[in-house]
Amino acid sequence: MAYYKIYSGGPDDKDGNVNREQVGEETWEQCRVAADANNSDRNGTSAQVGSYDDWPQIFRAFLWFDFSEVPAGETINNATLYICPGALNIDVHFDIVIQTGQPTVHHYPCEIGDYNQANVSGNGGSRNTIHAVAHEYLAIPLNATGRGWINKEGITKLCLRHGGDISATPPTGINEIINMYNGNGTYKPAYIELNKPTTNATAKASITSLVEAILTRPPVINIKAERDSTQTAVKLYGEILGTDVNITERGFEYLIQDGEPGEEDTGIKVIDEKPEHIEFWDIGEYWVYEYKGNEVDFEDRLYNQEENTIWWFRAYYKDDEENKYIAETWMKNVPTLITYRCSGGIGSISLGEGGTGYEVFDNINIIQEGASGGVAKVESVDEAGIIQSISIQSRGEDYKIGNGLSVTGGNGTGATINILSIMVEAQEVTANGELLDKGANIVTRRGFRIIKEYEGDLWGIGEYDNPISDWTLEGEIEEEVITNEAGFITGYIWRGTFYRDALWPQSQTPGNFEVGIYQNILGGGISGEGFGFYLKPNDTYKIRAISVNSLGMGFGNDGYAYTYQRLEGGNIGKDLQGKIDIGEWEEDGSGVWWKADNILQVDEIIKTGIIILPSSEEDEIVSEISAEKTITLGTIPYGATVTRIGIRLGRTMGCNEIHVYEDGSWGTGGSVTFFITDFVPGSTYYKIPYIIINYGDWEEEILAIPDYRDPERLEEWLEDYPVEVFPEVEEEDEEELDQIITDSSVGDISYRIIIREIKCERIADQSFIDKAGRRRSQTIDNHLIQTRANCKIIVDDYIGKFQILKLKLLIDYDIPIPFEREDVILLGDGKEKYREDGQGLISFKADGEGEILQKKFILTKIRKIDGRYESGKELILGLELEV
Repeated sequence: MAYYKIYSGGPDDKDGNVNREQVGEETWEQCRVAADANNSDRNGTSAQVGSYDDWPQIFRAFLWFDFSEVPAGETINNATLYICPGALNIDVHFDIVIQTGQPTVHHYPCEIGDYNQANVSGNGGSRNTIHAVAHEYLAIPLNATGRGWINKEGITKLCLRHGGDISATPPTGINEIINMYNGNGTYKPAYIELNKPTTNATAKASITSLVEAILTRPPVINIKAERDSTQTAVKLYGEILGTDVNITERGFEYLIQDGEPGEEDTGIKVIDEKPEHIEFWDIGEYWVYEYKGNEVDFEDRLYNQEENTIWWFRAYYKDDEENKYIAETWMKNVPTLITYRCSGGIGSISLGEGGTGYEVFDNINIIQEGASGGVAKVESVDEAGIIQSISIQSRGEDYKIGNGLSVTGGNGTGATINILSIMVEAQEVTANGELLDKGANIVTRRGFRIIKEYEGDLWGIGEYDNPISDWTLEGEIEEEVITNEAGFITGYIWRGTFYRDALWPQSQTPGNFEVGIYQNILGGGISGEGFGFYLKPNDTYKIRAISVNSLGMGFGNDGYAYTYQRLEGGNIGKDLQGKIDIGEWEEDGSGVWWKADNILQVDEIIKTGIIILPSSEEDEIVSEISAEKTITLGTIPYGATVTRIGIRLGRTMGCNEIHVYEDGSWGTGGSVTFFITDFVPGSTYYKIPYIIINYGDWEEEILAIPDYRDPERLEEWLEDYPVEVFPEVEEEDEEELDQIITDSSVGDISYRIIIREIKCERIADQSFIDKAGRRRSQTIDNHLIQTRANCKIIVDDYIGKFQILKLKLLIDYDIPIPFEREDVILLGDGKEKYREDGQGLISFKADGEGEILQKKFILTKIRKIDGRYESGKELILGLELEV
């Protein structure tokens, strides 16, 4: 029984791939049973298996194998299909199932008719994508049926399909698809192994010749690698265990690449230079330095690689007949990991198989490796005791999303349960990973990388991109300018990817971690597992398992985590009496109220009051352009309090020119009226109200229309909060244009527009704002600055001059005005009352507790601006700051 390794595709690139996407109003099921695909590809080097949910689309892959070298009488003891996925982006994992339609399907070249599911059948083996790792081979063993499809001395054709595609089960995730490399390319093509040797004694006896060849081969092994900063080199270690040959050369070869090299690959040599007085090397351990090198070959040297660069090495030696002996495998520099699904208590379930013999009110235990305590209750059964419906009785702990989970307990047998979602603690994520291989040195730290892919306004991205944030920008921030059909700018969108690493232990003493599964709690503030910050509620993050050794950091695949929000204390009242309508919030068995989606109920801010414009015809003394604006609250969830009501307005959809708000404490039905005076005559203004809700242990800003600039919600936003058009004002003589303030936000503009804006600003003076309320923002425009770039230079210069300020004081300095009241200034060299606790945690303490510690930065807010403004002149400006 010989060993065979057969690659797919053949010499003419015969692997194929077909898919069908929605045609007209076609449903997913109609797409599934269609006779033809509307796309086919035989020349591409990749293939797809799975389906999309957001618009119906199904992918089916075909692999072509030439087994002509396998004799007709050969016994096939085992067979395994290996496929290599590319980057993973799977929302819900699924089974990849092997089918066949030979000898007809698939054709060469691949045809759209190969898509017809009636042409393929069977189950030759399957594997769930949860076991897949990006750019690593995934093994799918062929069962007896699959092995029976192998056509010795001929061609074998296989089809790969999504398990739900076969069972007519629509996808539950947006993206249930895997991209893999086929045999049409040279990078990690699909292949099948026949009769692969095992460690089983029976198998060894049946392949004696192969075993003897391995045992008689002179053994050489890889040991480790380490960085040596004193030598600016990487030190590679190997060992020759024993041999009868004369060793004339020994060393290592390495390759800098992500994928593991094959046995046939060769790399860059690093030779252990033999002294002239030594004829042959002795057996035993040896090491060789691979130095930093010079600028010519700088990128090819191991010492110069970034910490996230993967490279491989293996030991070798030669005898006096120039025979080369190599280590059996390549050794990877950094650890290899898998990121598993985040775990927690069971959120929602569905019935898989109904089993038989069950009774109503039976409690059945949900079985999943590593989890415990999950219990479902039987709600209804048919005459045969087959379960018809179930409910969650106990959420348990450490569960993950999964299908077909077995159960115990109750009066019946054979039932299975699907876990559809996981309940997590508010703003906490229980992350799970597995260290598969330590790499070329000991693993000193392990944990997870949290990745936030941000898209939104400039204020939001500032939470991640600022000097005191622990987030690191990956790549560059992108700015997209949004324009309307007329070409006018209506807003801006900023995008950026940020990450932060949570590694244990946090102390300076490194660990020495062995391979295996590990788990850490991310988020939860200083009460969390040593990770001192809060993940934002109702937000989505990528979670990636990471581990560190002296050669760099190893990364697992990307998983997804979602942070839920909750209310403590429940909803008071018996039956319906005393209860508050809380929309989609649900109470669990612990009296905690949950809401699983990321948008609060739409009635939290009901329609705002109408803007009332003054009539210049009836009241000639009213010369300012002003408006009255009332915001009224809808239903606020029980236990929560609104701490701020505000509104943002602007001449673009960004709504970033006028911002008014009031702090306080409101519940359902509360309202605030604002009197706004900063409008430019003859202009159109967009508006978006918002509130800040306090849930007890965290706060959240809620917009009246979440994602209001999304094209799908644009019509709703403009219907509920229509734009306001303000009238022109009477022209004034140019000699009246004194005491003006200039603007930096409008860029290059005409002199005519400058005159029109200056008039409005002169009329809406500071005294009017002070009368309306202290916590109003006064927009200060400075047309002498002209461009945003110049404005930023002035702002940076201003901040640099006042880095030595302490807390609250009054300052005078000659400087233009690039800011407004309520702006936040970052001051350096500040001090606050802090006390250091154990484990490096720091918390704020009241008077009389703790000690004064140096703090690198202090955030202060401008509470008052005093000064007389005159065009083209410097002024002495007084600022009152609040910490």
